[in-house]
Amino acid sequence: MVFLYRSQSDLEGYRLSAGIYDIQSGSVLDKMQIIVITLGPNGTESEDPLIRFLSLRLSNDLPLETRKSKLADEYKIQMDDKLGEEMKVMCNLGEGIARRNYAMGKAEGREEGRAKGRAEGRAEGEDKLEALLSKLYEEGRPDDARRAVKDRAYRKEQYIAFSIV
Repeated sequence: MVFLYRSQSDLEGYRLSAGIYDIQSGSVLDKMQIIVITLGPNGTESEDPLIRFLSLRLSNDLPLETRKSKLADEYKIQMDDKLGEEMKVMCNLGEGIARRNYAMGKAEGREEGRAKGRAEGRAEGEDKLEALLSKLYEEGRPDDARRAVKDRAYRKEQYIAFSIV
C-alpha cells in the first residue's frame, strides 16, 4: 500500500511513527514494505495509469491548464482552485529544489575550480622562482638570489631580465 497525501490535514487523526501509515490495516508499514515509484521523463505517455497519473500530477514540464484538462478527461478529476493551487505549490517546490541544487553544484564547482587554479598558480610560481634562483646562482650572484626571495619588485625585474615568464 502506498499512502500519498496532499496536505498535513490529510494526516490528522493518524498516529505516525517510523514508517508509512497504511489506512486499510490501521498499522505502520515496515520500511521494507514501502514502494518507490520512479517517474521517467516520458511518464505522461506511459501505458501504466498510475505512472501517467502521478506524472501529470507532479509534472513541471506541462502547463497547469494542460494537466488540469488531462486529469479531468482521463481520470474524471475536476480541478477546483484549491487543488490547482496545491499542484502549483508541488511543482514550484520541485523547481525550487532543482534551483537550489543547481546553485549548490555551481558553487561547489566554482570552489573546486578556484582551488585547482590556486594550486596551478602556486606550482607555476615555484617553477618561475626556481628558474630565477638557478640562473642567479649559476652567475655567482647569491646575494641577488636572497634579495629576489624577499623583494617582490626586484624579483619581477629579474624575471624580465632573464626572460622568465
